[in-house]
Amino acid sequence: MLLPNRYVPALVEDENHFPVHSRGYRLLELVDGHFKNDDGTPLVLEEWQRWVICMALEVYPPDHPRAGQLRWDYYLISIPRRAGKSVLSAVLSIGFLTNASTQHRVLGVAPTRPQANLIYGFAKRFIEQSPVLLKSLKTTRSRGITWRDDSGDYKIVTATPESLQGFGGHVVLDEAHILKPEIFEALSYSVRSHPENMMVITTTAGDDRSTTLQRLYAELDDSIALDNPEDALIGGLIYEAPENLLVPSLEALKAANPAVEAGRVDAAEILRQDEMGEGSKRHIYERYTYNRFVRNSEQWIDIAHWNRSVQASFDYDLKGAWIGVDRTPKGNWSSIAAAKVDPETGRIHTWLLGQFEDADKTYLTKLCKALRKQGVSGFVMDPYVLRETADDLKRTGTRLILVDQPTNYRAAATVTSLIERSRVRHANDKAVKTQIPNGMMKVRDDGSWRIVRVTPQSDIDSLMATLYAIYACHEKPAREAPEIVVWYPNSA
Repeated sequence: MLLPNRYVPALVEDENHFPVHSRGYRLLELVDGHFKNDDGTPLVLEEWQRWVICMALEVYPPDHPRAGQLRWDYYLISIPRRAGKSVLSAVLSIGFLTNASTQHRVLGVAPTRPQANLIYGFAKRFIEQSPVLLKSLKTTRSRGITWRDDSGDYKIVTATPESLQGFGGHVVLDEAHILKPEIFEALSYSVRSHPENMMVITTTAGDDRSTTLQRLYAELDDSIALDNPEDALIGGLIYEAPENLLVPSLEALKAANPAVEAGRVDAAEILRQDEMGEGSKRHIYERYTYNRFVRNSEQWIDIAHWNRSVQASFDYDLKGAWIGVDRTPKGNWSSIAAAKVDPETGRIHTWLLGQFEDADKTYLTKLCKALRKQGVSGFVMDPYVLRETADDLKRTGTRLILVDQPTNYRAAATVTSLIERSRVRHANDKAVKTQIPNGMMKVRDDGSWRIVRVTPQSDIDSLMATLYAIYACHEKPAREAPEIVVWYPNSA
């Protein structure tokens, strides 16, 4: 069994590091006897999952003044994605709901409705596939699980102040890395309403915006460093790749993900996805696959990848090419780039058609109309930046892709992956190469990212025009017939 890099040890442990005294063993008997998978086969928890459950639900030993009581008010479980975090959350929630030693009010909290539904789906299935449990518990489609005698309930909600009002009981909190401090404080108040209440926090690592999780990590490190484990205020464990291991690598993956070490998760497939998948940026796989804290913003691409994509000469014929257009926020510079697929190699060839100083919307529209006569497939631009030019082109029946914010996120990840996989060749235009360091990643909570300027003074118009052209070329086939295409998420 893989032990985590950091954890607070049990007060009394056996030779396998399991706590001798824990309510987790009673819960594991329930799981082994009644919980099933979708196909009806028994749910078999891996050894590390059983250890985590027992560690979280450790109780004080018989000779302690608080003998039999839960040791922890707060227990942090930090594991990478694809390890089985949602199943753990569901199992622990049912454990709180069914344990006769505690009150039967349980609140599951997740940052988004889909994640909340995912956890609830596991818990609901475990109950419904057990005739014994169904005699005492009643499930609903989405409102929660209740005792038939109304002695307790389990509800799952999204993390909003309104959903937490008036609750007192156990809390199972998911994804603390995106939890606002005021929400955590409200949940803590719920836990403090009864001495036997407990909060279990399951999460992956965060970034420099994850202030709540940073605080929990710091408190956990303080607990780990104590000479006397009884003085610890917060319990928990962190599975993560040690800093001395390079990522991506099999060694780091095995050290970070206990499900890989146990053989349930295919390490080769994870490595392939991280290295080859679209948007395979280091900060994404370092955070979600290897469970390390990362910065929110960083360089969007290694310049070495761009330099390796230079091609001395290729066909500059515009027929069938996609044309990307962008402008600086002040409007003092505009850029136009082209991209088309080389039929022999399947690679995308891109080059900068020009960078124009003080080009107003009339001049840009005239340039686009002239390019249209060359048989280009169409134009792609951000309507927020070039609204008037986009409107003018739409009125002429020009095939046009309008890049909204969600598409900007997809385009950044897709084009970066294409460049890193040597699917792009470019003409080494000086303006584009100069602007590559001017762009940095702006990361959202879900791990998606887009390219933004490093400073307000940085120009990235040539870079973005090139990115738009490559993305359109990759996503849309060459076409000469005029057509207006307004590209929003549901129509991509």
